[in-house]
Amino acid sequence: MNRVLEKFLESTAIQVRSWAEDEEMREDRDRPDLNGYCARASGEFSRRLARKKVDHEIHMSVSDIGCHVYVVVDDYIYDVTATQFPEYRNQKVLIKHVREAEVNWYHCSADIFKSADELRKCQQKRKWQKWQIAHAA
Repeated sequence: MNRVLEKFLESTAIQVRSWAEDEEMREDRDRPDLNGYCARASGEFSRRLARKKVDHEIHMSVSDIGCHVYVVVDDYIYDVTATQFPEYRNQKVLIKHVREAEVNWYHCSADIFKSADELRKCQQKRKWQKWQIAHAA
């Protein structure tokens, strides 16, 4: 991955994190760690990347504990809501190679989507809570 793309992805991830924090405050859900906002934030991140024609995927991990959603670009995870997990509580944006991240259930992909719309359709089909569903384009 070239340095320009790397910097763009990092700054976009930080902007999306801020967007998600604003959403949480506006909705007053008392979730400062952004638990429950992963799909919406990943959908927003995906839309911003798609506008700039950056190849990426949205990944969803599924376990008995729950689900988690994040974006992958060139084998790197960009997780703007990883603060919901204790080991990343103080890291607003997690950027980590897939192989390193897969040690945690929440970064082991079960489903992969090419767009926020695909993610949204899956969430609706699986009957996710409405407030957690990624926004339409």
